Amino acid sequence: MNLSAPKRDSFAIRLLRSPLGALIARPWLEPVALYWLHRWFLPLSRLFAAARAAHGSANEFESAAALKLGNAARQRLDKTLEEFERRRSQAGAAEAAWEACLFSADDADSGPAQQRAAKIEAGRLNARNRYNQMRLRFAPLCLGRRVPAVAWEIAKPTESLTDYAQLVRYGADLFEPPDPPPTVRHSRWFEFHGRKEYWLRFDSPSQRMGDTLTVRVSEPLNTAPLATVIYLHGIAVEAEHWRTTIDPADQLCAMGMRVVRPEAPWHGRRVAPGKYGGEKFVATIPQATLDFFSAHVRELAVLTHWARSIDDAPVGWAGSSLGAHVARLASIKAVAWPQPLQPDAMLLLAPCGDLQAAANYGAMGRLFDSRKGRFAAGWSDDLMHKWYATIDPLDLPVTNPERILTVLGSHDNVAPYPAAAALIERLGVPPANRFVWRLGHFGMPLRLLRDPAPLIRLTELLAGHP
Repeated sequence: MNLSAPKRDSFAIRLLRSPLGALIARPWLEPVALYWLHRWFLPLSRLFAAARAAHGSANEFESAAALKLGNAARQRLDKTLEEFERRRSQAGAAEAAWEACLFSADDADSGPAQQRAAKIEAGRLNARNRYNQMRLRFAPLCLGRRVPAVAWEIAKPTESLTDYAQLVRYGADLFEPPDPPPTVRHSRWFEFHGRKEYWLRFDSPSQRMGDTLTVRVSEPLNTAPLATVIYLHGIAVEAEHWRTTIDPADQLCAMGMRVVRPEAPWHGRRVAPGKYGGEKFVATIPQATLDFFSAHVRELAVLTHWARSIDDAPVGWAGSSLGAHVARLASIKAVAWPQPLQPDAMLLLAPCGDLQAAANYGAMGRLFDSRKGRFAAGWSDDLMHKWYATIDPLDLPVTNPERILTVLGSHDNVAPYPAAAALIERLGVPPANRFVWRLGHFGMPLRLLRDPAPLIRLTELLAGHP
């Protein structure tokens, strides 16, 4: 396979772009996707996380998964865990080879070195994809029993008193950009599927996170980027570790953008021990919102500073679902930031208009049954409202409404459409920048494949066109 050649679309992508694909990105997809998440993906991900914590021990797996298995099931489990550890080891070895190749002291970008890097990246993706697919091997354990989607760790309000007081009284301090910003390391670059690819590394400015970010950067191969778009993904989305994904960021790169894709806290290489990607955000709500948003907003400031430092191209922020909320929250906090750290345009895909309402009554909130867990721990709606006031403020963003783009699904029950529509009115987004499609939350990336008008509009705003 010629890794420097443009990536050939998979059968699924070609299908979605065909006339038949027009029948898929419709409202009927929402309940189907929610059922799949509820019945399969999230329970299987919970078992995957239990296997991560078990390290090959069936006893530890049963404890982490809160299951009690019979002898026959235990025998099958032993074989599955053996295969799990083999694939985990292979993924770890591929990641180590990737690390040694891309972030080595040898900075030579010769042709052979780039070809080797591209081959190692393909091997890393394949190994990690096989490891992630181990979820399917746990499917028999979901038959005839209820496997929870989340291992809850909700602390009582009295146990979170310090965090709560800090959030309510000193919320502004939690979102200040680091000064000076952390040092950003660059990997070597190489050609991959017709793009220039490289990665960035820096320590999170959040002491509470205390980890390191890995950030993928994709650029046009033979031309200077028209602008930089920092793209923030949604919850449980780990495009960096699955071989085939539908990612609007790829489309933006094809339109001439430099696309910067950070891994959000508790996702990908930052996943919490014994959890799957994004689980900790849900499992420890509301405390998690403090750590997640304060960290990711400040990380976005670091990446904006980096983008301004390498060229004079405009910088835009884009986010999908939870990532859209991070971008909007950052734009609100950026009113007090230096002008170079403020975005030149912003694209919000499936934004949430009311975090508390979505957590309590949105489709995903009902799926997780998170309100019941919070009430059991002592978090009343009134206490939650005070908590959410800082992370979901009513203030207006620094970005001019004329440079804000929004895409909503009229049948979105995850980030419910009525609240999202009210948000867009409050932001004053002009009609030309509003896209409302007849679909739900999960149909949006599929529709963008067929109708990239919002992405095109973003490139026009960043390139200086009215």
